[in-house]
Amino acid sequence: MQNEKILCPFHNDRNPSMKIDSRFHCFACGADGDVIDFVSRYFEISKTEAVKRIASEFGIVPEKEFAVITGTKCKPNLREQKNVYMQYLISLEKEMDRWLEKYKPKPGDEELHFLFATALDKKEYIGYLTDALAECVTENDISEFFKTNGGVIT
Repeated sequence: MQNEKILCPFHNDRNPSMKIDSRFHCFACGADGDVIDFVSRYFEISKTEAVKRIASEFGIVPEKEFAVITGTKCKPNLREQKNVYMQYLISLEKEMDRWLEKYKPKPGDEELHFLFATALDKKEYIGYLTDALAECVTENDISEFFKTNGGVIT
């Protein structure tokens, strides 16, 4: 490991460009995520299969199987979707504030920690989404928000 970086397995890496701590991030190809994302991408399997593979590797056996229920009966209504997404956005904002504090550069640091850089890059947009969603009053407003923003943070 050179400068706490390793060769990235997701592209033809000749110089260590991937940093790993509680997450992984490749500064060359942009691969990023947690252990489930890594296993899913590395073995080219779904995230569900990645969770099962990790559990199996560590000898973790679930006490019972959980069925995923699909269909319109279980789909939350727009107001429930709004509330869940709003809580998600608020928790993201708090996490990014934590990253900005915990990983802020110290004198002599040569490069920004990728979580600090990510928070700098995304925090304003998360705030915009939070404010925009808070202004949605009618179901039509909420529906339009999800159509426009897609519930995806890029």
